[in-house]
Amino acid sequence: MLAEGEAWMNDEERRLNGQFVVGVRALLESRGVTENPLLALRVNDVVVSWLLVRRMEARLGEEGDPEAGERTTPAAADAIGKSRERLRKSIKDLEDYCARAGTPIDTGLADVMKPVIQQVQGTRPFF
Repeated sequence: MLAEGEAWMNDEERRLNGQFVVGVRALLESRGVTENPLLALRVNDVVVSWLLVRRMEARLGEEGDPEAGERTTPAAADAIGKSRERLRKSIKDLEDYCARAGTPIDTGLADVMKPVIQQVQGTRPFF
């Protein structure tokens, strides 16, 4: 089951993955998108891309961290940029799939998913 996560995920990532998948499933169901294996692959692509971006950005360090500058190399910045672009493309692919499947989403999925991501990250209350 997609909400259970992958073997390579740590406990926090499994928790985030589960919340994200449940939130996206509810969103897509409310829009009339039929669940199938191709849809699951696209949702999985989004969540994996998102978690990888989180991992890379977490390595940059926090404000005041004396070693943060050493980790913020041009190669690290480039990798993060490419990963963020992959995440954007994954979301776009999911939107395009929904439209091709006959269930277009009126507002951009990225805009609709933003509150889900904020809830999972704890920056927005669930209710």
